[in-house]
Amino acid sequence: MKKVAQLNYPKTQYFDLQVFFKEELKHIYWAENYLLRKFEKLTASATSPELIMAFSDYRKIIVQHIEKIEELFDALEIHVEGKRCSRIEEITTEIEQALNEMNNNAFTRDGILVIGGHKIQQYKIVVFEGLIQVANLLYENNIATGINEMLEEERTADKRFTEVIELYIQGEGVYA
Repeated sequence: MKKVAQLNYPKTQYFDLQVFFKEELKHIYWAENYLLRKFEKLTASATSPELIMAFSDYRKIIVQHIEKIEELFDALEIHVEGKRCSRIEEITTEIEQALNEMNNNAFTRDGILVIGGHKIQQYKIVVFEGLIQVANLLYENNIATGINEMLEEERTADKRFTEVIELYIQGEGVYA
């Protein structure tokens, strides 16, 4: 892949894109750490064994992502730090509010959790896709490859949530 400098962009634009890329990494790093705490609570709110297992497995993926992002920070020689990601906060707040406002039956709670988890994964997939595109412009392929690994893990987890949604809709889970 070509670097921005090879595409004849002014150096100031190249620098601005580097700054943006690093800031986005800080946002997703913060989001992963935030989600690690939130998914512990969300998992405890779930009732379906399939959903509990999917959330529990997803927390393990989040831990792996935190470690991989820290490796990316090291490779880029930048200080490991997070920067608040308001969109992830908004999504998790939306899930928590729905859980507090809605009927507390298992079917409704798990439905809220499945859809909320799916929203989180979709957001992260979009962010990882964008980071890969920018990394390909700015850095060697190893940075984009590291992000792509996280993207593929996220897509796999998203497929699992889709399966849980399908079980939920079909009523084949604990509710049948």
